[in-house]
Amino acid sequence: MSKKKSNVPYWGAFVCCYNPDTNRLLGSFLSFWARNRFEALQAVRDHLPANPEYLDEAGKLRAFTLIDLRQIKPEESVEWAELFTSFFSHEFGGCESSRVTLSA
Repeated sequence: MSKKKSNVPYWGAFVCCYNPDTNRLLGSFLSFWARNRFEALQAVRDHLPANPEYLDEAGKLRAFTLIDLRQIKPEESVEWAELFTSFFSHEFGGCESSRVTLSA
């Protein structure tokens, strides 16, 4: 028996990655549905390659740092993304940041 989407936790993830090819630090906020922390971590790994900056020249995922992974309410996603973008640009001025909402 599968859970309804409303019963599955919603997650927010803050991720950063250094790209030596462009000499830039990239930060992303991702939000998505996942049944548990393991699936949430897998969702992060599965969806980061959608941004080519997270890939090396061989097309493999670069090493990244998971700053935070937590359950949030779906309606809080925009607020969390804005907080992350503000923090990231303030702490690492001039860096690129992005927000991604993943769907099941």
